[in-house]
Amino acid sequence: MIVSVGDSKLYALVDSGLRLAATSVPSGGPPRPVLLLSSQDCPLDNPSAIIKKIRELYENDDVFDEAFVSETLLIGDVSPSERQRMVLSTELPDEIVLNEKHWDLKFVENVDIFGLKEPVWSGPYFLSGAVVFKPFRLYTDEFACFQTTVLPTRLPYRFKNLNAIAPNGEGMCVAVPSRRHGQPPPDKPLSGYRIGIKDNISLAGIKTSLGNRSFLSTYDEEQETAAFITGLIDKGSYIAGKTRMAAFASGEKPIDFFDFKCPFNVRADGYLEPGSSSTGSAAAAAAYPFLDVLIGTDTNGSVREPAARCGVYAIRVSTGLWGPTTGLYPCSPVFDTVGAFARDLKMLQSFSRAALGPTVKEFMKDAAQQKYIDQFLQILESFLGIKKTPFSLAQGWAENPPAEANGKSLNEYAFKTGYNPFYYDIYHQYDQFRADHLEKFGSKAYVSPSMQWRLDRGAEITESEVEQSHKELKVLQAWFAKSILRGDHTAGSTAVLILPVGPTEPNYRDAYILPSPRLGIDALSLASFMKMPQLVVPVGQVEYDSRVSGRKESFPICSSIAGAHGSDLMIIDLALKALKHSKFPTKVATGRYAFPPS
Repeated sequence: MIVSVGDSKLYALVDSGLRLAATSVPSGGPPRPVLLLSSQDCPLDNPSAIIKKIRELYENDDVFDEAFVSETLLIGDVSPSERQRMVLSTELPDEIVLNEKHWDLKFVENVDIFGLKEPVWSGPYFLSGAVVFKPFRLYTDEFACFQTTVLPTRLPYRFKNLNAIAPNGEGMCVAVPSRRHGQPPPDKPLSGYRIGIKDNISLAGIKTSLGNRSFLSTYDEEQETAAFITGLIDKGSYIAGKTRMAAFASGEKPIDFFDFKCPFNVRADGYLEPGSSSTGSAAAAAAYPFLDVLIGTDTNGSVREPAARCGVYAIRVSTGLWGPTTGLYPCSPVFDTVGAFARDLKMLQSFSRAALGPTVKEFMKDAAQQKYIDQFLQILESFLGIKKTPFSLAQGWAENPPAEANGKSLNEYAFKTGYNPFYYDIYHQYDQFRADHLEKFGSKAYVSPSMQWRLDRGAEITESEVEQSHKELKVLQAWFAKSILRGDHTAGSTAVLILPVGPTEPNYRDAYILPSPRLGIDALSLASFMKMPQLVVPVGQVEYDSRVSGRKESFPICSSIAGAHGSDLMIIDLALKALKHSKFPTKVATGRYAFPPS
């Protein structure tokens, strides 16, 4: 059920399970907005506290509207006293509530909260007869970031499709619940977080597309929600939907999105490439203030590159430390991990603390672009009281190579260490899908030409070649941990690496780029090879002459910090403290500019 309030706000209504104990409110007519005050977070016999709660909702909750301060007030209490009823019905109308508006209160009704498993919080609701509905405000997915948007059901880990198009026809609707303000309970540290997840992570009741129409049509809706997501839900998170992605998390460019539209990057002129794979999550983080954290996956840069291109903070989580892989569709399991995007580094820290739990450690090319990178390095140097040490991975290998290398240079030894498992896996992980599609439809499953090129490479690689690459990878990891970056049981990492990330010039989404093999080790694959966490940090923006808008635009510049395996929280904490120490921004804006001009 969808209803409107005022001139512009639309709401989807979901039965909250709450019922009025008894009602004198006239029945009939459409659902109407009401305010519910709960004894669980608001003293019902204190008018000044109630007015304060209402003003807090008005100022901070985008779901709330003046219309919810209506003629009917609902109170959530096990057994409200007559004095409470009298105070509410006689004293509140004398107070000026919002914008010099008096409260025309006629009905005070009790909501039966006895025996409910979950707390009932104060906030906006809708009332129809004796049934109380939760309102979910509808926003427009105008930048095509979502594959599907969802609403919760009575079952805690099961969802249903929203199936609503925005009134202006610009895109799907995204539904978000009222924000709960105040201190979250200890067992719900992510209470109030609105989250979107990449469409290679399963949600019960929702189909998974993996960015491919053939895959979407082959399988029914998921029966289980991914273990990582159920953990987020248990901690209080709200899941808004599934974001678009490159097919099979393969790294397709925007021009290769033949099955579904590639999301738009809101930065600059609106036509810059948004990055590949976790595309929708990064683009949504940059575009939508009504969302807080977006989840992606990273195999060979699929979180870090989109974050840099969209100018948002992001963390690639240490491989293997984020929890059970149940419900995650793989790309290459030896490299796969999750990641998260946010516009606020402090929020990303709080989210990561809650999501990762005790598994990770915590710590108490042109001149214009290089200026920002140097500035970030200076911030870190100043905060830590140390100086950077430039190093060459290849030189370190040459000076102290492992015996297993048999005299080979780093480039020679690792030339196909990543190539073989990546392309082999991306082909063979979906053998069953291709067979299932053929059996169901009698035809070959369609993939884009770019994706087909990747599959062809995978089909050429033998199992023995992959096994050899896995052995090489273990040698590389052991050498790196011993010679370059060691873990530390108290701090998480004995050093940090500052690595380049993102483009050095504006790249347009309409450019056709031929796929090329990922060979050797580069700045993106290093963290993947070594199972390291890597944090992307926006540090500035550079002007360019846009061929699209015909004016000066600015694309974001980012740097990144990597640490030893398991040092995820340490590198976030380090970046946050260093930036605050230097009074450098720790938030970016939505829209055209990551850092709005002053």
